[in-house]
Amino acid sequence: MKFLKGLAITLAGFLLFVSLSAWSTVFMLKQTLANPQFVAGEINKLDTAQLGKEMVGDQIKAQLPADLNLTGAVDEVFDEMAPWFKQRLEDITYAVFDYLGGKAEHVSVEISLEPVKTAIEAKIKQALAGSLPSGIAGMPPAQQAELIDQYAAQYADQVPDNYTFEFGEDNIPPEYRGIVSYLRWAVTNLNALYWGLIGLMVVLALGLFALYRDIKGFARSLASPLLTVGVLGFAGIWISESLILPQTGMLGLPPELSRWLGQFIADVDAPLKTLYIGLAADGVVLFLVSIFWRRSAARAAGAPAETPPG
Repeated sequence: MKFLKGLAITLAGFLLFVSLSAWSTVFMLKQTLANPQFVAGEINKLDTAQLGKEMVGDQIKAQLPADLNLTGAVDEVFDEMAPWFKQRLEDITYAVFDYLGGKAEHVSVEISLEPVKTAIEAKIKQALAGSLPSGIAGMPPAQQAELIDQYAAQYADQVPDNYTFEFGEDNIPPEYRGIVSYLRWAVTNLNALYWGLIGLMVVLALGLFALYRDIKGFARSLASPLLTVGVLGFAGIWISESLILPQTGMLGLPPELSRWLGQFIADVDAPLKTLYIGLAADGVVLFLVSIFWRRSAARAAGAPAETPPG
């Protein structure tokens, strides 16, 4: 009978450890990667103006006539449109999460590029008016203004009126459809997994209490998985960040994207770090309870307190 009881306690403790480890991962996903508010907030931390300059700014400048001095206008367009770009990225983020969460079967976000065209035209006019090209410097003001307007409109017209972001099974490469299907399943069922694992852990904890029928053994049986998951989990994050974060600068990404990626990884890990610290602290408290409960119980019985195992 004692053997069966010990086996049941060991099995319940192991299942509690596995359930707690799995729940920790689900908790992290629910708080971060599967949370559209979190992802949108992280996108908002991206310096889109600087990223645009690093990714396409130099290419655009190289295509402009050197004698027109329009390089400053390019940078000004990126700076002025940064909030607009962030808002459009946020719109796309929420639309993609609607798709992953099963609220939509296809993502189609139509974005009007008129604000971009207007900004380009205005900045080019401003740059040309401040430094007239030699070919029109001697012309009458009205003719100068007309030529500047035509030149600015010519560049602005190279930008399409609209851009449509499409995302769905039809335009996902076949080799990635399985991954996307899994992501949709995970996001859709994440809440059920979260509460299901909590329910399982409660049942396991009640089972351990029923097997021990005393506080000290029950507290010790809970302390072990809490401490193990908390300490090993925190150590795992610390080691992985120490190895991964220094490598973000070696991926060949634009500097701003590399900086943002490092911050993004740290922000994803932050809730899990807090959770692991809390689990380890709870484990320590329960371990101390098991020790002091044993001593107080021994005093109440008039017997010397047990020396806790080293």
